[in-house]
Amino acid sequence: MLLYFALGCAVGARGRIAAPAGLGNRQVAGIVLVAMAVCGTTMAALVAIAGPETFAAMRAGGIAALAWHPLSAVAAIAGTVAVAAASARLSGSLRAAFAFLGRRSMAIYVLHVMALAGTRIVMTKLFGIATPALLPLLVFVGVTVPLAASGIARRLGLARALGL
Repeated sequence: MLLYFALGCAVGARGRIAAPAGLGNRQVAGIVLVAMAVCGTTMAALVAIAGPETFAAMRAGGIAALAWHPLSAVAAIAGTVAVAAASARLSGSLRAAFAFLGRRSMAIYVLHVMALAGTRIVMTKLFGIATPALLPLLVFVGVTVPLAASGIARRLGLARALGL
């Protein structure tokens, strides 16, 4: 974890990411596509290492343990580089959307596990769906549910008390 913190400090001084010189939209798109391929391949490899049947039967703790596999570091670094490169090129409403998500990152961090776990339990126990294909749905739920909860807490004047 210290490595990622240090990288964040080095790259994002004062919350700003310096745009790499000469990096155009096509290059950034290429970096993002490569990172997506690395992350997808890493996920497939981790599922293969665990075994598809074992992965499907894993509980949240087992899946979380996969995040500490050495292959996960490759995906984490690729994702970090892609986000940094893309962030440097953002403008307009997309920049505003990412800034909003950044301001709500504590709520997302604190509440995403409950939203993910609940969704995964419902999908596996009620619908029998337990594949890595759930990832897009889980990412969506893991961001939108905490944002909604944060909005409700703000309207009720509870956000500060709840640390959101």
